[in-house]
Amino acid sequence: HYDHLQASSAAVPARGDTPTKNAAREATAPLDPLIAEANIIQARVGRIVGLRFKQRVTVRVLEKSDLIKIFTKEIDRDMTAAEIDAASRSMIRLRLASPGFNLKEKILPLLRENVGGFYIPHNKTLYLIRGIPMQKTISAHELTHALQDQYFDLEPRMKAHKNNDDATAAFQSIVEGEATLLMNIYQAKYVSFKDRKSV
Repeated sequence: HYDHLQASSAAVPARGDTPTKNAAREATAPLDPLIAEANIIQARVGRIVGLRFKQRVTVRVLEKSDLIKIFTKEIDRDMTAAEIDAASRSMIRLRLASPGFNLKEKILPLLRENVGGFYIPHNKTLYLIRGIPMQKTISAHELTHALQDQYFDLEPRMKAHKNNDDATAAFQSIVEGEATLLMNIYQAKYVSFKDRKSV
């Protein structure tokens, strides 16, 4: 999972505007429908799991065109250039890739095309991509990760196993297994058969 996009930019106040007026305007601005829906899903996820969220999860809505920039930041944060090169060469030696293969260059387009939403532990933010089918189900899966993070602090645990492939796989299996189970329960309980069939 990958770094956030700080989509907001500092606006220059219009003449006569004050910080208080700007804050009031932002407070009354309509909430993005995807964020409003995610807030509802968050409450449902907590009820299914039987744990209350300690705080509301920050949600950001992205366009697909934003993803390469975000994923590039996250890969660079998690792996050094030497680590990426070593992983690329390992895949070539194992004949899983052709000579000249670069893991980062190949994985970025795949992520852009296949990721429908993601939660990033280090900034405690859920990212949703506009126009993706089954967004409710994706949100339920990723909000389960957010709940796990609030209770078990995922990033330090992931880093602790970084150099142990077996421990990493075991940890990821637990984290992803719970999120997938919750996602399936959520879909059966809250997503209509018509919506599921239309995908």
